[in-house]
Amino acid sequence: MVVCVISKNGERLTPTGRLGKVRHLLESGDAVIVSYKPCFTIQLTYDTPGHVPDVEACMDTGYEHIGCSVKSEQCEYLSEQRDLLTDEKERHDDRRKYRRSRRGRLRNRAPRFNNRRRTKGKDWKKLKGVCQRRQDRKNAKRRAQNPVWYETVDTVYANSKAEKKPVKSKIRKQLKEQGKALPEKESKTPSVPQTESVQESPWKPVEAAKVLAPSIRNKADRHVDLLIAQVLCFPVKNLYVEMGEFDTVVMKALAEGTPIPEGVDYQYGKRYGIESLRSAVFARDGHKCVFCGRGIAEKAELHAHHAYFWRGQHGNSLDELVSCCEKCHTHANHQPGGLLWGYDKGLASYAAPAFMNSVRYYIIDSFKSRLEQINRERQEILDRIASGEQMPESDEVAPLQPVPMPEIHFTYGAATKIARKDLNLEKSHVNDAYAMGLFHPSVRAEEQHYQKRRRNNRILAKFYDARYVDSRDCAVKTGAELSCGRTNRKYPRNSDLNQRIYHRKKVRKGRVSQRTQRYPIQPGTIVMWKRKKRVTTGSKNLGKQIAFKGDYDPVKKKCRQLVASTSKVKVICYPSGWVRV
Repeated sequence: MVVCVISKNGERLTPTGRLGKVRHLLESGDAVIVSYKPCFTIQLTYDTPGHVPDVEACMDTGYEHIGCSVKSEQCEYLSEQRDLLTDEKERHDDRRKYRRSRRGRLRNRAPRFNNRRRTKGKDWKKLKGVCQRRQDRKNAKRRAQNPVWYETVDTVYANSKAEKKPVKSKIRKQLKEQGKALPEKESKTPSVPQTESVQESPWKPVEAAKVLAPSIRNKADRHVDLLIAQVLCFPVKNLYVEMGEFDTVVMKALAEGTPIPEGVDYQYGKRYGIESLRSAVFARDGHKCVFCGRGIAEKAELHAHHAYFWRGQHGNSLDELVSCCEKCHTHANHQPGGLLWGYDKGLASYAAPAFMNSVRYYIIDSFKSRLEQINRERQEILDRIASGEQMPESDEVAPLQPVPMPEIHFTYGAATKIARKDLNLEKSHVNDAYAMGLFHPSVRAEEQHYQKRRRNNRILAKFYDARYVDSRDCAVKTGAELSCGRTNRKYPRNSDLNQRIYHRKKVRKGRVSQRTQRYPIQPGTIVMWKRKKRVTTGSKNLGKQIAFKGDYDPVKKKCRQLVASTSKVKVICYPSGWVRV
């Protein structure tokens, strides 16, 4: 474990691993705790001429795994592997699906004009709402600023019923003939008086203008969080980030053993000369279903099926789509064990290279923007304390100083591979990060492995399907398994795929469960109950009780579930976004 040290003046010093000395400083009052996360940081309460060595932070970026290493010429301070979430897209898809179905179940409402019971039959002008009162205040303010203009407008409008634009031009012409000043056009941005001088801040953030999908942005922001934490805790002067640019077309050609494309080969692809993607899929498969072999001669209606949906790939590339007839393209065949589940032709996934091509500049721009924002906030606090507008939080230590922007260096995977082989290191994400940069100390830090933990559930509504007894084998099955089998309303309900005729008895009704409240004690919270620390597994009874694992039961071969009142437990630590593996 490494402890980050900050001087009394708020500047970062050399990290230390002498935990006994740190404990002695805290007990004697010579240091105070600044933060626990992301690294345990203390600030000294006495002046010390500390020597700050050159420290470099290296990051091995990735789609699922991140390798981090912070080191100097003497030793390595940090060695971590961070595993990111892999089901972010599926979570967003589920939320979108449930929200779409929830909108379809809303009751039919009449038009909103004159359908309110409270105001029906009354004078609606007397019942002005908040928006109307706000607009009246704006109009009164405008009339007070330009009384001559509005008096002339009222006079002309009272005598004329012409359109708005000709009337305004006529009013401007009359005021110009009378020699009166014309009203200035209102601007949306507030004007600054000329007497006041606006002092620009020396910290100008760099805005990341690129817009990414939520699932990709979540992974990219985790890279930025780790970079910001390393720069704020350690005196980093050089930052090395592996930012590779991949050509997926060349990678695919090398994997298939085909000639490497050059020049116009990028323009003449597999879809060249075919008007649509759907037609290209059917033409490649010979206008036949790849699962049952039915084609146009058998009057089969073909669909462009996402063949690799079962492993989370929903791309619209030609290699990810296959031809499927209407009898095979059913809901039951999409489930585990169905005909469509598990289809695999050895297609390689290029999600990681595409991700790096999308975020290679977004990560650096976002990192600069956030660091400049933090520096601007710290500088504003220092300016207010210097001018006397704000008192310092403590007399013993000074507020934190702005962090200088480190020098950013880009590196590539080929260079990292060569450096790692020269150091005789095994292939791992932490070793790749250690091989980057200029320093390779012999004293290495203990490797730590963390897994990203999901703290918020995006699916606020869940559907629990009804269950029926199948008359053929007397087994209990869901309504999706015994459905009519159609995927579109243009197909008849009573076809050969209809399974509803086998309903015998409904065992359980279908229901929709909606989460309306988020309880403060979430799963993974460490609480104190009966003088023992427990890890909670969830909430019960509308948040009045919490549950956590108890002792192991050898009879049931699982841990017992203990339930306690929320008022009888004491929260020790709330769950973090990262769990140590």
